[in-house]
Amino acid sequence: MFLRKEFEKRMEKKREEIAMLESQLSQARSYLLALEDSMKLLSRVGDNGNAEAVLRPGTDLDKAREFLRDAGKAMHVTKIILGIGKELNKANRVSVSGSLGNYVRKGLIFTRPAPNTFGLVEFEGNDGTGDADAPNDPPEGFGEEENGGEGSVDDVIRVLQGEKPEPRPGPLPPPLKAVPADPEQDDVPF
Repeated sequence: MFLRKEFEKRMEKKREEIAMLESQLSQARSYLLALEDSMKLLSRVGDNGNAEAVLRPGTDLDKAREFLRDAGKAMHVTKIILGIGKELNKANRVSVSGSLGNYVRKGLIFTRPAPNTFGLVEFEGNDGTGDADAPNDPPEGFGEEENGGEGSVDDVIRVLQGEKPEPRPGPLPPPLKAVPADPEQDDVPF
């Protein structure tokens, strides 16, 4: 009897141990599934550090990347199509533009510095054009009138701070003339 209780006690202890290990195994499997899902998401979004491996060799996109690298600057889609040796027609233009645009939206490999113009992320300039000498800031005095009149940056700042803008030098513009309403234009045809 004593021996039987000892076996039952050990069996119960082992069942509890198995339940605990199964719980840990279940948690480990859940964690592994979460990692696999994250990996799938990462591969869909792409890895900017591994952007070279995303394009399959010999595809139109790979040829377009090589063409843009050789050119060293962003090019219009029509030049890209001709540069990769395809016939210039609407179907090819739509296909290549759509494929390049897909990578642009994901922020991978290609950029779109202008409409229907594509460059490479690896180009030196921020806009993908390869023009690193282009200024990023507007020139001195940009947006200000030369005489500092109405609409100048200083006047806008004064108005925002609750002050009145300085009066504008020179004559006032002529007042607008009132145009009488045409009663026939009030009838809207349906």
